[in-house]
Amino acid sequence: MTQLVRVMIDSREPQWVQELSWRVPSGVQALPVGDAWLIVRDAVLSAERKTLDDFCASIADGRLFTQATEMMRATPWCYEVITGMPIVSAGMLVIAGRPTKWRWSSIRGAMLTLQDIGIGVVFCGGDEEYQDTLTWLADRSRGTVPIKARRDVSIETVAEQILGALPRIGTGRAAALLKHCGSVAWVLDFLTTSDGDGFAGVGPAICTAVRAALGLDSDMELRVTVRPGKGDDSGK
Repeated sequence: MTQLVRVMIDSREPQWVQELSWRVPSGVQALPVGDAWLIVRDAVLSAERKTLDDFCASIADGRLFTQATEMMRATPWCYEVITGMPIVSAGMLVIAGRPTKWRWSSIRGAMLTLQDIGIGVVFCGGDEEYQDTLTWLADRSRGTVPIKARRDVSIETVAEQILGALPRIGTGRAAALLKHCGSVAWVLDFLTTSDGDGFAGVGPAICTAVRAALGLDSDMELRVTVRPGKGDDSGK
């Protein structure tokens, strides 16, 4: 059973796209982003249709990632649908039998960047496969994917990311320092007012590097202080 509920096509699309016949209600209007919106039972998908020529041109003029960002603001389910399968010769992209100035490594890099930021990249054989490709995208499952990683993974907290950016701290030391001190503020207090005390392998050299990265002169330090009436029971 298809998941597709409704299809909206951008009014700036070619006539042949606007006149596609769907098995569900459809319409043509000016879309704020994307060339097609696929309304499914649990989400809204946005698809940007590009030929290989247009994909290359959008890299050159900066449209590619601007459009991608705008689509992501509208829905997390975004796709670049490229009509036409790539042909590569001597490392260069070939379109319509003619070598182009585009290195295939550059094209792949742009595609990988799109996928890194959350935009799916899908090829279809040509215009004649465009509608079937959109239907296939709509019918794919978007549920949770159960996996078992070969290695355990952990997600860095914002606090660990902040401290991990300091010289020679890294994720492991950041986690240990946070557990020892309680917060980023107290870790910075510890690193700039002491020589590290050898805790988690932090000594004078690391503290000096951290102080330099923070722009502190030798007579400067960062301290956490409690303002009068704050953080105690004296006023209660």
